[in-house]
Order: sequence, then C-alpha cells, then structure tokens
Amino acid sequence: MEENDETAVKETAGQTRAITSPTDDYSSAVQNWNAAAEKADGDLLFVISDDLNPFPGWDENLESLCRSLDPLLVDFTVKIKDSPNHADTTLRHPIVSRKFFESFGLFDSDFRGVYCDNDITMRAYLLSQILDGRELSFRHSHPHFERDVAESASHKKINASREYEKGASVFRRKYSPLHRGLNLNRLSLPTPTVRDTLKRGLRRFLFALLKPHGWKRLSAH
Repeated sequence: MEENDETAVKETAGQTRAITSPTDDYSSAVQNWNAAAEKADGDLLFVISDDLNPFPGWDENLESLCRSLDPLLVDFTVKIKDSPNHADTTLRHPIVSRKFFESFGLFDSDFRGVYCDNDITMRAYLLSQILDGRELSFRHSHPHFERDVAESASHKKINASREYEKGASVFRRKYSPLHRGLNLNRLSLPTPTVRDTLKRGLRRFLFALLKPHGWKRLSAH
C-alpha cells in the first residue's frame, strides 16, 4: 500500500505490511508489488489486485493443482483465468513458488506497470515453467474486460500512453526480436513429462546463447 492511503494504513495496523512512497507522475504498481513480495514468507506467492474477485474454494483448488510439486524445491508459476479469453496465457496475476521467487524474483523494477506482466511471462517461459491453472477462474473487474466498469484514477495513470511507450521500450531492449516472436501459449501440466523437461532445458540453453545485452537476472535478494 502507499503511505497516503490513510484508511488502509489504519485498518492494517499491527499486521505484516509494506508501505511505499506514492508517485505523482507515473504508476508505482511494480514498486508496490515487489515491496509486498519482500514481506511475504509463504510457500506460494499470489500477485492479486483489488479488482480480482475469487470464487469460494479457490485456495483448496490451487493447493490440489500444485500437490505434486514442492514450492520450496521446484520453481514454477501458475496461470489463472483472469480474462474472458481462455487462450490468454499472460501472467497478469501470477502465482509463483517460493523457489521461483528466490531464483528469478518477481517483477523487474525497470518496469513501472504495463509490460511487467509480459516480462514475467517471458521469463517464466524461458527459464522456468508455467502451469495451466485456468481452471481457477476469477472475475477481473477491469475496464478492458467489462464495459460497465468505471475507469479509476490509478487505471488511467498506469495505462497512460507514455507508460506504454516506457514499458515497450524496456521490453524491446531486454529481449531480442527472436524472443519476442516466441509462441508462449504452451502451458505445462503439474507433472511434466520427460519431453517437457527436455524442452525446458533447450529453452534455457537457447536463451543463454541469445540473451540480449540489456537483460539482467532477477532474484529476491
């Protein structure tokens, strides 16, 4: 949360929380998410926003989906269904294992808001794995998906033209045209096959060969 949100600050007194300084001229979404992630100590970390509405029992279903994987030992992310398009695989609200967070971090601080989800999706695809968790369906009350949802001040700030220009510039600098042209629609099952494991190793090898100059390895520390 931001320190100018007096209501949230008062209501969370005594709880584990991250309070960041607000920014007047650009989105601070990545700053806030990363600050909260640093405070989290669970085995699974779920990036969730105030316009994402879960259904009852989602946590039990998530636990069942990841049952065969130890999040302390295995790096992985989970793609939930947070848009009307079932074919969409962008990690807008990624769920990441503790091992993934410690190995690859969360959002790259070079991004401020837009394109941070494209970046973590690319990073998870190239260096880790994305589990198909689209059976976990959430209502995302977002103006892009629901016409009757009013655009908030924070939504206007994060989706300003200059923010898209900034995000696109960082993304292009970080990944080569070959990386940006990859089809990221192939999601993994919780129990990967030998073929899946070999493909993952090949992606990591090719990425190491083609890694752009501006790319940096993130970690939680």
